[in-house]
Amino acid sequence: MLTSGFRRLITLSVILLCATLSSVTDGAGAQEAATNRDIAVTSYLDTSSAGWAYKNFDYAFVAEAGECRIQWNVVEMKEPGEKKHLSVRRCCSLPFSEQIPFHRAILKEIFTKWPVTEFDNISWGSFGEKTDWSWSVPIAVASSKSKEFKDYRENYPNVRININRLFVRLANETKSYEDLRQLLLEFGADIELSVVEKVFVQPAKDLRFYPALKEQGVNAKARVIYDVGFSYFNIKKP
Repeated sequence: MLTSGFRRLITLSVILLCATLSSVTDGAGAQEAATNRDIAVTSYLDTSSAGWAYKNFDYAFVAEAGECRIQWNVVEMKEPGEKKHLSVRRCCSLPFSEQIPFHRAILKEIFTKWPVTEFDNISWGSFGEKTDWSWSVPIAVASSKSKEFKDYRENYPNVRININRLFVRLANETKSYEDLRQLLLEFGADIELSVVEKVFVQPAKDLRFYPALKEQGVNAKARVIYDVGFSYFNIKKP
């Protein structure tokens, strides 16, 4: 079970990490590394992460090149009976499709040390990125057709639906994160979005990826759901 306390710890850790990362400028280096079969992964005990009073350990696994730094943390809490958690930090200018070799190299290292069955969830962060909104497009399109979201807009703040749960349902129904799911399936694990925090809504015309929405018939003035601040996936058997 993903507790609210653990989610707060992950949120703080992500903010601290991305605030302290040094800037880099070699985008070509990241693209070159992404096509290299042997991506170097470094690991260390992440003593700079938050919440150590509640943890047995927190190990970081990092792959980076040029403008791309991908970090997965393996966290074991002190609470008896809890499985390990994975948390992901992405400070990368590449679209997710080009980040996959970095993630794959890290996951290979992690699951060599611990069986995938020892993990129960992944903290992923936001869905959208400045260079890649591919996960957001299907959710935005689906929300533009959703009767529940229409009811939410028309009756806010006296609403009957929880917009966080609506985002989760739309993301799962549209399989917006399918590329990440396929990556985890390579290691014998399936995932499903379970919890999100801070849902973002805007008029379609104000979004960077509006041309992709327009192609699918979304009205420019329609307000759509398109992203979240933080997201959490359950890990399960395929």
